Amino acid sequence: MRYVFEKFIPGVHLDGIIIAARWQIETSWQEIINTANAARFYANRVIIFGPIVEYDQALPRILARAIASSRSEAAFAERHRVGFTEEIDRRFSTALQGGPVEYVSVYQALCAQACEIWAAKDVPLQFDNSHLTCEGSMELARKVGPRLFPDIPLAVAHADECAAGRRIDGPGTASARRSFFGALPGP
Repeated sequence: MRYVFEKFIPGVHLDGIIIAARWQIETSWQEIINTANAARFYANRVIIFGPIVEYDQALPRILARAIASSRSEAAFAERHRVGFTEEIDRRFSTALQGGPVEYVSVYQALCAQACEIWAAKDVPLQFDNSHLTCEGSMELARKVGPRLFPDIPLAVAHADECAAGRRIDGPGTASARRSFFGALPGP
């Protein structure tokens, strides 16, 4: 991290910098905003990605328990949702509204009406309590991609490409990621 902030970023000018983390309620908001504002000198855009909905255990386990007990999957998942993510999202949104640092509410993208729990048929949105499956990543990209890159058409990726990536070299690996960014122009 020190190398990136002290050596790499000062030596280049980037199209954009995205700042994302597993935000906690005790996070120092002003320090993050100060860092983001300092990064603006080195990039055309600086974007903070807010928190994703989190659960008190792995979402697939929650869904399996709901199905096994013939309960509503959405209601069962809601009971296991960690409450502080919505508060963190609200704090970021308020603090960054109208400022030069952009904010992407991952929470609102996935929980606008009710929090999404399935990315595709029989595929949970998340593979643990807070990380997206490949299909979940595609769903989030469809929702926030046009805002991030309004002049670049989003590549069309299909769930079977996620499955192919898992068979070849595992979820979240380069081949799975390429399916999202294959249509982006090269350097």
